[in-house]
Amino acid sequence: MSRIGLIAFISLLALSCNEFQQAVKEAKNEIPPPPKNNYIVLLDLSDRILANNQQQVAKDLTVIRNIYGLFKSNLNKKDPSHLYYGLNDKLKILIAPQKTTPGKLYEQSGLLRVDIAAEQPEKKAKLVKESEKNFNTILPEVYKQALVSKHSSDYTGADIWKYFNEDLTDDLDTNADNTLFILTDGYMDFEKSEDRPSMNNRYTSCAQIINHLKTFPDWNTKFEKGDFGLMPVTKVAVEPWGSTVVIWPFLARRKPWEPSFTSK
Repeated sequence: MSRIGLIAFISLLALSCNEFQQAVKEAKNEIPPPPKNNYIVLLDLSDRILANNQQQVAKDLTVIRNIYGLFKSNLNKKDPSHLYYGLNDKLKILIAPQKTTPGKLYEQSGLLRVDIAAEQPEKKAKLVKESEKNFNTILPEVYKQALVSKHSSDYTGADIWKYFNEDLTDDLDTNADNTLFILTDGYMDFEKSEDRPSMNNRYTSCAQIINHLKTFPDWNTKFEKGDFGLMPVTKVAVEPWGSTVVIWPFLARRKPWEPSFTSK
């Protein structure tokens, strides 16, 4: 090989090495993964589902499908390839504690969840696709079995306070942006309010407050001066989890995913 050819070969080799080193450097500076989302949908299956000749069931199913649509839409925005290799989002449907809800429904609701982080990268797209089919099949069946009677008196109240106090912490993901959707009529009433927790003038059921004040003609004044209200939950610190809470009944004029109030 001539001297000129040798010099040219060495120059090309050095250039290739530099390009390789640059590629390694860029690979190490990986783009951080997009923010992780954790969606929780809490269902109130009390006598509210009897409303308007059970039309509430169809409304609930529409809202849940929209929430799933939001979940999938955000996945596709984060990963236009729809492979979801680098994503770890989660979605789960839960039933609020309620004595008259058949126990098997809580087991069925365990199938209504998508945890992309728990799946192998090459199987994440398949998981999302199959979960959508499961939701469309299982959800209507859950509501069908939740209709235990046509009479309101045969239903107990959904204990949303208990869920916040005992279960919510386990469902939150400290490394994600958590969004909790609650499908409820907002009533905090239970058939046996005397057995429920209370502290001073704070209660876990609206019925407890009513029973305490209904004999007083000036109940509204007593309510204000006595600082009556709901007892705060003890196991969830609102500030740290910096999440969004969406209560569906108050969203009649909004899209289902627009929050009625947030906690940051």
